[in-house]
Amino acid sequence: MARPFGSNFGWISVLGAWICCAGVTVGGVAVRANGDWWATRPLVRPGIPASVPAVASANPLDAFVEAALRREGKTLSAAADRSALFRRLTIDLHGLVPASTEMAAFVADDQPNSLERVVDRLLASPKYGERWARHWLDVVHFAESHGHDQDRPRDHAWPYRDYLIESFNADKPYGRFVQEQVAADALFPGEQQLLPALGFLSAGPWDESSLRDIREDTVDREIGRYLDRDDIVANVMSSFVSVTVHCARCHDHKFDPISQTDYYALQAVFAGVEKAERWWDMDRAVHERREHLVRFGLAIEHGDWDWVSEHLTAELRMELAGARKNVAATEIEMSPEVERRVDQEYLSAWISRETALLPEPQRVFVATSLFPPNSNQRASLRTRRVQVLGRGDIHRPTEEAEPGALGCIGELNARFELDGAGNERDRRAALAQWLSHPENPLVWRSIVNRVWLYHFGRGLVAEPNDFGQMGGEPRDVALLDWLAVTFRDDMGGSLKGLHRLILTSRTWSQCATDAMDGDPLRPMRRRMDAETFRDSVLKVSGQLDETMGGPSVRPFVMTPGIHVTPNVDYLAMDVDDPSNKRRSIYRFLFRTLPDPLMALLDSPAGDQSVAVRGESFTPMQALALMNHPFVIRHAGHLATQLQLESCDVSGGLDRVVEHILFRAPSLDERLEWEDHVRQHGWQHLCRLLLNANEFHFVE
Repeated sequence: MARPFGSNFGWISVLGAWICCAGVTVGGVAVRANGDWWATRPLVRPGIPASVPAVASANPLDAFVEAALRREGKTLSAAADRSALFRRLTIDLHGLVPASTEMAAFVADDQPNSLERVVDRLLASPKYGERWARHWLDVVHFAESHGHDQDRPRDHAWPYRDYLIESFNADKPYGRFVQEQVAADALFPGEQQLLPALGFLSAGPWDESSLRDIREDTVDREIGRYLDRDDIVANVMSSFVSVTVHCARCHDHKFDPISQTDYYALQAVFAGVEKAERWWDMDRAVHERREHLVRFGLAIEHGDWDWVSEHLTAELRMELAGARKNVAATEIEMSPEVERRVDQEYLSAWISRETALLPEPQRVFVATSLFPPNSNQRASLRTRRVQVLGRGDIHRPTEEAEPGALGCIGELNARFELDGAGNERDRRAALAQWLSHPENPLVWRSIVNRVWLYHFGRGLVAEPNDFGQMGGEPRDVALLDWLAVTFRDDMGGSLKGLHRLILTSRTWSQCATDAMDGDPLRPMRRRMDAETFRDSVLKVSGQLDETMGGPSVRPFVMTPGIHVTPNVDYLAMDVDDPSNKRRSIYRFLFRTLPDPLMALLDSPAGDQSVAVRGESFTPMQALALMNHPFVIRHAGHLATQLQLESCDVSGGLDRVVEHILFRAPSLDERLEWEDHVRQHGWQHLCRLLLNANEFHFVE
């Protein structure tokens, strides 16, 4: 709905603007530019419907679902068998198939609380954080290269991924989780270990040619900044409150009550930060000292002598006076200009000396106002001016934007009350508090819908990034609101508590239905995502390296490219190289050069937010999975691990089918597969089983 800043609208945009006029009907949906909408209404706890006694459940979630189905003359589906339930549960929470021994133990456990105990055990495992961090990285379009035409690697973006894993495993309250990713440095200044949380704001692409290589005083540089802030604003509002605020870049939103001034108010919040690599010290005293020295240097560079004077210690004032006296002794006239030059030279040398005394810092790629110079990209203590642009055109600036958020949440102020213009950290802190406010209904509805999506295959709201009128209404508003209020008030924003509530319900325990049915009140039959398939192959073959955290491994051979973007070759890397055995979440993610196998299995490249992954089925997938060196090699490892060569054919077949498919082979399968082993060997049979639908689908 918007075009790049500075460009003219073509006939397509004019036609789109005409179609979007308030009051028209598009695709049978009555469009109201303003007015009441379910997503922005205050959250009120709905009463729990009276359940049918015969299917009454202690879990109130089931009562809402049963009531919704009864209104349509439907009932819950039959419960899934225990083996299917356990496999689905393990994949949902860990992104891995379970071990056959774990499966057998669960199936044999007839205690009434067996499911609850398994849920608690899986939630307590660090693998839970690895699985759910991957979901969040999809939403925030994280990758470890800049994208665009200069797709330079980001060597220090990975701490954000580790921050997410640690946060999910610690069950950080969701309101705090939101605040840290927007303003950790402002709201929690004494907790410098949280600095990587700001990798959320820098997760998206970054146009190096526009924002680093061209001169500062150019229109193209200014256009680049507006576009980069647009990416940040879209990421914040789509991820946390499921609003397409970026559609208001050139005009008031044509479907939802979001004004163009709201959009530029959000741009103004981020007017003081850039995506850059900065210093990061885990020692608090060192962190604060380095930051002070960096700010000192920036103040001198930008001629902010009032700030310098305010922060001079008595000792430093005496040293400056001595430096001036030494210069005056050379009979140079001490004009104000000469005195300022002396101060600048002395203080710059002092900053260099003091910085050299500090230990070597770590580095992290985040949104920040403090970073070392990078060609023409330089830090500034001044918050840049953001103006509302007529039709989104850089050549049509109007009034200056006032930092704020959305006016459609009646319980919250749309513009922030800051001292004067407010420094950039104050602006982000105000937005973080607005987003996470208990009276912001969007943030609580958004996250419970996302969690529901990952457990059922479809959200209660079909478009998780768009709670506007074009995103549709919830399958059941009462259920969504009850979940949101319960999550916010009763669980204190505990995501593990929300998982536990959903996973111990009769609703989630239903048999999976065909995806074409699409009813979010029933679990959908899903294929494993790319990462789950890859990691599960490593697990069943006994090759999975479960080491957590640290710099991303690079499962490719990288050589210099023609310009900035390197050449990478994934097939040139030995399948048995240690970098190919880590969990997929620790693999380096290139935007324009993704792993071909992962891309073929619908893993996103990080160029845009992916709230719901596509699920394609193509001949290329079948060919790749049957013939890719990764699958072939690990089929061999699997045969070796199970010592199949030392077994008789019948016993070996029982062992491998139980290990991969968690069952015994049927009579027909036994006859066919035993003959296959005799002709082609165990490795080839393992290869076939790893390509079976029964392995690829969650159930």
